Amino acid sequence: MLLRYTLEEFVDKDFGTIKDCLNIGADNITVIGRETEYHDPEDGSIVTDSVFTVKIPNSDENIEVIVNVEGQNDPSPGYPLGKRAEYYLGRMVSAQKGSEFSGSDYDELRKVYSIWYILNPKAAYRNTVTRYKMMAESLAGDPNRYMEPLDTFNIIMVFVGPYGEELPEISAIPAALFSPMKMEKRKEVVKDKFKISLDDAILGRIGDMITLDEETYNHGFREGKAEGLAEGKAEGLAEGKVEGLSEGLAKGKAEGLSEGLAKGKAEGAKQVLVSTLVHLVKDRGMTIEEASTYLQIPDDLSSEILDSARHILK
Repeated sequence: MLLRYTLEEFVDKDFGTIKDCLNIGADNITVIGRETEYHDPEDGSIVTDSVFTVKIPNSDENIEVIVNVEGQNDPSPGYPLGKRAEYYLGRMVSAQKGSEFSGSDYDELRKVYSIWYILNPKAAYRNTVTRYKMMAESLAGDPNRYMEPLDTFNIIMVFVGPYGEELPEISAIPAALFSPMKMEKRKEVVKDKFKISLDDAILGRIGDMITLDEETYNHGFREGKAEGLAEGKAEGLAEGKVEGLSEGLAKGKAEGLSEGLAKGKAEGAKQVLVSTLVHLVKDRGMTIEEASTYLQIPDDLSSEILDSARHILK
């Protein structure tokens, strides 16, 4: 269903038609993919998340699709994602020589899509989709003359935002699948809105992809109350007790946080939780209750943390 709105060959095609164009496994769910690692003696290796081939409807032609689900929790990863996608495309296209075509049979070159799902974009980008492709431009002569289409390279950036009934389907589907939401609610929305059932295995995979990792907590440090850790908490950190807090932050585990709080860093850790909670509400569109559940805040701290976050969000 994600392909329906991101690949121009599948626009307006129903789910059954799209499924028939994929190589589906015996479980009738899993798409059988291709090798995801591309190695070159000079350029080294790249590893993509998922690579699979789809057939163009009503045609014997194949196109090769790279799907990258990129959990980009830090809004500033230190490099342009678009440039990385371009590099991946170049490697995927050049790797076709010797496998999809040989010699100078360039007419056998397959079309390649690199589709990126950005799970934690900046607020201004949420629920937006951008397509990049090569376009012909006449620099001299008759502008209406035939110009050969060069459509091998295609990049699609899907910036996931909060789900809403008013969203167009191209944004609503990734939002329903990947935005923060209780799994039972996700299952209900996808079934009622898009007529697709998600079993527990698929829900588990989705949950793994959108699990909050250490980068979100680090973002909370940078954006919020890092000074709380710096002011008066140095003794606890210096005494070798950073492990409990780091583990709690990285894994979202209540026991790690509780241990960290118990070892001299209580106020600093609370401020980190509050600032991270505020970040999730303001920048990721969660309700404060969803953010609290997402962070797995211990019951004995929940009331205090939520009250502090609500005060800041007023």
